[in-house]
Amino acid sequence: MAGKLGKCMMLCCTSQVSAGSACHAIDSFLGKLVQLAMRLIIKISSISMRCCDCDAVSIIDSFDLFLSACHHFVGKNVSPEILPYKDGSKEEDMANESFEDAIAGLSKLLREKADLGSVAAAKIKQITAELEEAGSKGFDPVERMKAGKNPELYGALAKGQKPKFMVFACSDSRVCPSHILDFQPGEAFMIRNIANMVPPYDQKKYSGVGAAIEYAVLHLKVENIVVIGHSCCGGIKGLMSISDDKPASSDFIENWVKICSAAKEAVNVSLGNLLTYPFVREAAVNDALSLKGAHYNFVKGTFEVWDLDFTISPSVSI
Repeated sequence: MAGKLGKCMMLCCTSQVSAGSACHAIDSFLGKLVQLAMRLIIKISSISMRCCDCDAVSIIDSFDLFLSACHHFVGKNVSPEILPYKDGSKEEDMANESFEDAIAGLSKLLREKADLGSVAAAKIKQITAELEEAGSKGFDPVERMKAGKNPELYGALAKGQKPKFMVFACSDSRVCPSHILDFQPGEAFMIRNIANMVPPYDQKKYSGVGAAIEYAVLHLKVENIVVIGHSCCGGIKGLMSISDDKPASSDFIENWVKICSAAKEAVNVSLGNLLTYPFVREAAVNDALSLKGAHYNFVKGTFEVWDLDFTISPSVSI
């Protein structure tokens, strides 16, 4: 039985985690699942004793069904946060409990109360049904916010935002800045486009990006601008394949990625382009704004960060 639970837990965990946050996610999810198992044991022990036609084997089978249900809906990428557990200081302690503890408790209960009957089995099946129902409802972001760990956050955000970061990232579906950097709502002002490009200052062209930078720097007073590149980027791959002699073969993409054609090093070129914006340059010179480059390799699970090293030469009269 312990082997079944251990295998189920590991399957659940490995289907949920990414390379960059594996240890934390595994510890957290193991804790939640073990806590749920403990609560199940408490529920069983609270059931009134009756003469019945069900033995301990039925209870074990029902418990296996419960574990299968967990694996079933977690395998469908439903957040493990839908599992019924209480927030609080005990969560970290529970994460340190092993699944053997849960099984040991259940085994002891069954040895001492082997005449637990159909009522106990029905209670377990009821919990299983509740889990399956929760998984079948799908993901509702509004309900998740309402039932989240920090509902006060959304009340504060309703009054305004004061992010410390502005982030340029690629539109690639495999790259999620909030997930990579663990940003909470209100912490980062995001701009996503093909190949995480920052075009140079131009009041007539690229006005959408210019307006976003102006708003972030002059109105939100962000303290950091981070440009994140990533591995296996289709935009950069397209840039490398563009011929200088042939006419463009697309309406938008080629002209867009050519923003970085000077060096074909998208992140550093974008950081340099940021300095062409007068308000960015002024904030950077006055140490009110930091410009950083980053590269996320989601294949290897690595994330590199570097600062833009630049100097402003004093003006020289001629």
